[in-house]
Amino acid sequence: MTLRRLTAKVANRVAVERCSTLLAPRQVGVGVKGGCEAAVHAARTYLEGCNQNSGILKIDYHNAFNCLRRDSILERVAEVLPDLLPFVASAYAAPSRLLFGEFVIESEEGVQQGDPLGPLLFCLVVARVLDACEGDLVMGYLDDLTIGGDYQSLVSQIPIIERLSLSLGLTLNRSKCEFLGGGRVSWWG
Repeated sequence: MTLRRLTAKVANRVAVERCSTLLAPRQVGVGVKGGCEAAVHAARTYLEGCNQNSGILKIDYHNAFNCLRRDSILERVAEVLPDLLPFVASAYAAPSRLLFGEFVIESEEGVQQGDPLGPLLFCLVVARVLDACEGDLVMGYLDDLTIGGDYQSLVSQIPIIERLSLSLGLTLNRSKCEFLGGGRVSWWG
């Protein structure tokens, strides 16, 4: 396990550099120093300039890192980091065996907890959702997505985001999704 984690850390450093143009500027959770702070400032600045008919849509997922389909991870790695595919497949192509006392649990979904490549793998797959979003502001910080635009456009994108997310194994956490702006805050959960 130690050797695998060390190898994953080295692979992650190289892969993040190679994928930074693919992820940035929309995904600031990986490879962007101060990405969280940048996301907060961008959202705040956008909201301050909104009129009554526009705002932002915040998207949150249920247990995102544990639910992402592993076949989606392998497909995306094959597409953008093919030389890393054998290493990633060694960890994600077959179920992981989790030991809990005398019990064995087969883990077949999501990135593995503690995997140095986990955030990058997650962001590479979720970039497909961000790429499908349209707005004046489209950004993600790991599993938190923010889309800015007029309310009608934002509402029309929800089914698209939901359908694409479900195809990746991700379910919207409607109780944490919300519209902000135009003098209003509303949850649609």
